[in-house]
Amino acid sequence: MPDVYGDATGAYISTRQRLVGITLKSAQFQTTSSVVVVAPVVGKRIKVYATRINASANVSVRFTDTGVPLEGNQALLSRAVTTESVNPPAFLFATSPGGSLNLAITGNATVAGRVSYWDDDAI
Repeated sequence: MPDVYGDATGAYISTRQRLVGITLKSAQFQTTSSVVVVAPVVGKRIKVYATRINASANVSVRFTDTGVPLEGNQALLSRAVTTESVNPPAFLFATSPGGSLNLAITGNATVAGRVSYWDDDAI
């Protein structure tokens, strides 16, 4: 198995270097309006490697970095579950250094889920 993978920015990094000292974390949420899912960490980027989201009714959501979209809108159907994941050190998306990870909701529904992430030096 190779020890070099590309991350979401297109940079190539060694898994031997990248996973040393990283603590994988998760945050759960349940909300009816836009919310901060992971609070900012000074000088660190929040790197998300897995998401799981479901909604009580049809709704549109997207993750943002302190209001700036990190990806496009995701249309969620009522009671359907959406998951995405990659194996660290790869990640789906990341905030800017010191940015918070937010979930923006368009529509009327209760949205619940979890993000799996780590905070990393601002690279």
